[in-house]
Amino acid sequence: MPAPPTIRPLRDEEVGRTLAERLVPVADSIRQLATSFGVRPYRVYLVWLGFSQDENQNGLVDADELQIDAAVGAGAVTLLKEIEIVPTPRVRDMSAIRRALLSTGVTEEGSVFIDRITRSLSEDALRGLLPQFRDAKNPETLRSGVSFHWEIREDRPRGLSVQPTLGGDVPTDDRAYRRKFVPTGVPHLRAVQWQITLERADGERGRNGELFEVLP
Repeated sequence: MPAPPTIRPLRDEEVGRTLAERLVPVADSIRQLATSFGVRPYRVYLVWLGFSQDENQNGLVDADELQIDAAVGAGAVTLLKEIEIVPTPRVRDMSAIRRALLSTGVTEEGSVFIDRITRSLSEDALRGLLPQFRDAKNPETLRSGVSFHWEIREDRPRGLSVQPTLGGDVPTDDRAYRRKFVPTGVPHLRAVQWQITLERADGERGRNGELFEVLP
């Protein structure tokens, strides 16, 4: 009678040799088929922005610029980094986003669930905690002046001709609307995929990626 297997946790060097880890590239190849077939209509991005109190870029923080709180994302803004998640994950579902009429205008509210995110990304990446953007004293947070969010865009075909309608030609080459989201909880690792819930947030970029100054 063979001896029963030893019950123990995996050692660090063994984790990368498990069957689940070896299946990660296989799972990604299968997910890429969905992208190639055109059944992943939403592209998903991780975006890092930098905010500076030195709005006029004169090398000094003037008295009025002191009122700008760069830590919470206000002031002159620059794009620090953008990563598209590939293979394209599944977004479920955008119809859960509601349009609400407020005194300041129409805004969008609600949350979406994203799954089939590649296992090749780490939890830190999905939370925005890349080494170059972490706070040196508190590595579980972003450093002052850096913000992180997710961005979801329709994978819209561009330059396609359509039949005219009663209202005239429908513009098909406009770039897609970029919706900004922030994680509402911790990413969940399920075998060879990540899952996460995102909440709709204000302050999205323009359709061409324009960045808008955020007032305090």
